[in-house]
Amino acid sequence: MFVPVTLGRPGSDESLQTQGLIDTGSTVSCISAALVERLHLEPIGKEAVLTLSGPVEGLTYFLDAGFPVNLPGLGWHGIYTIERIACLAFAAERPYEFLIGWDLLGSAQVTINGPGRIASICF
Repeated sequence: MFVPVTLGRPGSDESLQTQGLIDTGSTVSCISAALVERLHLEPIGKEAVLTLSGPVEGLTYFLDAGFPVNLPGLGWHGIYTIERIACLAFAAERPYEFLIGWDLLGSAQVTINGPGRIASICF
C-alpha cells in the first residue's frame, strides 16, 4: 500500500511529494538514490541490513518526511512532519522512491480501506 508523503532535506525549504510504500517487512525506512540526488542529501554513515538476498550495506541519510493530516471534524488539514529520519539508500530501480519501514511504522496507526484501495497513516 502507498501513502502520500512530502520529503525534504533537514534544515531546508526544499521538498518534493511522492508516494511512500508501507513495508511491514522492513526494519528501516529507505530512499531511492535518485531522491538522494534530487534533494542534495549528504551521507551520515553506513548501515548493514539483512535482506531476502542476504546482508547488504548502504549509505544512510537524514531526511524529513511529512504526512498529510485531515481532521474534518476540527476543520483542520495540514502536514505532520517527522524530522531527521535516518534512511538507507537503495540504488536499484523500484516502482517507489520511499519505503516506510518499522522505524516509522512502530509509532504509527495505519488504516487500510480495501474497497476504496487507499491507506492512511497517522502518528
